[in-house]
Amino acid sequence: MGVDNYKTMTLNQFINTYSSSSEKDVPIINDMLLALDKKMKMYHDFNYVITSFDINKTYIYEAKDSNGNLIFDADYSEYAPIGKSSFAPKDNVFYLACLAVGIYNNCLSYIDPSKPKFLKENFNLFAENMPQEVVPYYRGIIERGFSVYLNEFIDSRNEQEIAKMQEEAKRMADEEAERKKKENKNSVPKVKPNSAWGINSDAAFSSISFFPLIFLLLGVIIPIIFLILS
Repeated sequence: MGVDNYKTMTLNQFINTYSSSSEKDVPIINDMLLALDKKMKMYHDFNYVITSFDINKTYIYEAKDSNGNLIFDADYSEYAPIGKSSFAPKDNVFYLACLAVGIYNNCLSYIDPSKPKFLKENFNLFAENMPQEVVPYYRGIIERGFSVYLNEFIDSRNEQEIAKMQEEAKRMADEEAERKKKENKNSVPKVKPNSAWGINSDAAFSSISFFPLIFLLLGVIIPIIFLILS
């Protein structure tokens, strides 16, 4: 899929361009944060850690795909080999989570990852202004100290949703098959016995069908009897 119209901006410029207060901007912010998470994971995979999340030194690359949809990449300016810095990969995950909470709530200047007590104790207040589908992820990182990448959380959630959709489709197919089975079984209606007379409909039908045969036989036998007697 081709891309064009690349635009480079600092994270600070991005924040001043897109606002979480605008409903149409929220999906864009989601995608940008996911890009930051994926790039951070790439650094970790190559045994590096991010040493600064300075929004003036963190870069966002915005482009459009062939369908006109915005896509994002990101990069960090300051990093170091793991073990050569006071930061560890888990610290990076926590810092990026704090950064996301600040962006979603338009209060980045009030979020201090080095002093997270206030954020941890009042996370529910911040969660009210965040997309509900990612609240469990950020709650796990900030309140419970989990160290999971955002893209892994989203992949896992998507897999669960796909599994639920498959289960629901199977359940609906089973119910439809059972419904058709019952319809086929009931296509020839059964007549209940006529309890008022103590006989069933099959017996009554047999009796009624037998009358014309009796009349036919009598019409043949009676003239023969007359001929014999005359």
